[in-house]
Amino acid sequence: MENETSTNGESFVVLQYKNIGGIDLGMGVNKFEQLMSTSGMTIKPLRSRIVKTSDGKGKGHYPNLANGLILNNVNQLIVGDITYYDIIDDQWSYIFTLKDIYSQRILGLVPSLSMEAPLHLSV
Repeated sequence: MENETSTNGESFVVLQYKNIGGIDLGMGVNKFEQLMSTSGMTIKPLRSRIVKTSDGKGKGHYPNLANGLILNNVNQLIVGDITYYDIIDDQWSYIFTLKDIYSQRILGLVPSLSMEAPLHLSV
């Protein structure tokens, strides 16, 4: 930390990281990072793209069967959904849900460690 004085006489504090691990670098952190970047001594950030669902290309068009349907009671339209999430070290878990659209209630909830269909499903 260094105290500096501006041209109008006001004093302010300049923060610079010139000492890293006991070694005097003789420059601030921005200049150090710029030097490392221009010298090719940086690494690219890790970006892993894991494909989890289909992009829909090559598939037929499926019409919306609920379009125009008038719901006036429960159990007239039930939809299913699969949600996936990463629990530990890229191990995926899945939750299959059944939901009644009229009441917005979840009718079934089945967790799984794989996308394989079970031999039986209790909902």
